[in-house]
Amino acid sequence: MTMRQQLAKQYGTSTNLQARIAIHERFSTNQQDWVDWLWETMQLPKQGRVLELGGGTGRLWHEQRNHLGQLQISFSDHSLGMLHTAKAQLSALDQLNFSQIDAHYLPFADASFDVVIANHMLYHVADQALALAEIRRVLKPNGTFFAATNGNQHMYEIKELIQAVDPSADITPFSLSFNLDNGAELLQTQFAHVERIDFENNLAVTEVEPIVAYVRSTQRLSEESLDLCRELVSEQLAANQGVFPIQKAVGLFICR
Repeated sequence: MTMRQQLAKQYGTSTNLQARIAIHERFSTNQQDWVDWLWETMQLPKQGRVLELGGGTGRLWHEQRNHLGQLQISFSDHSLGMLHTAKAQLSALDQLNFSQIDAHYLPFADASFDVVIANHMLYHVADQALALAEIRRVLKPNGTFFAATNGNQHMYEIKELIQAVDPSADITPFSLSFNLDNGAELLQTQFAHVERIDFENNLAVTEVEPIVAYVRSTQRLSEESLDLCRELVSEQLAANQGVFPIQKAVGLFICR
């Protein structure tokens, strides 16, 4: 299956993404929400042009809708399903415009944007060198590129659980081509200054079904395998005082 086919399968609608967001919203050990941390860390200007690539459901702009100042935001995603969800959620914000965009070929003039944001999306791009060159091209000379991603150990316990349930399962979604460990080297091909900032957080899950929903969002497993998943999670909860711990490795690259 090609990367384009995998993306169409995973992100044709927002269902899988929403299942993954839900577990982080409910069971994170850091009381500060990821989107709040991201917004605080980026410190966007009060005005200017912003391009978001792979914006998904538009959660960033929805949650920060009262703090957008005079920003003009070009919101994009490769998935029409995601765009429809984002439009429905953000329709009241007239400073946003929406478009379906392939990150390899950005339909904008050189030096068009003060800021470009790629929040957990560069690892979905087939030719990252081409996409980064395009991002650099559309940024103004003094512009900033923000690239959020995960580390190699992110959600490692979920990967182990999937392998225990079905040793033949495809776990390639857990091996990211652009991650916290290799991201700086890739970004430095286009940007002179690259800074990494980590978001300290983990998960302490206390229920079975949110973990099953997360697993289901990444895999096409039989009901028998999902039942086995429930059994293994229940055993872990019973053995660990009602908590299933999951490590997270998440952070942000700031590029200038």
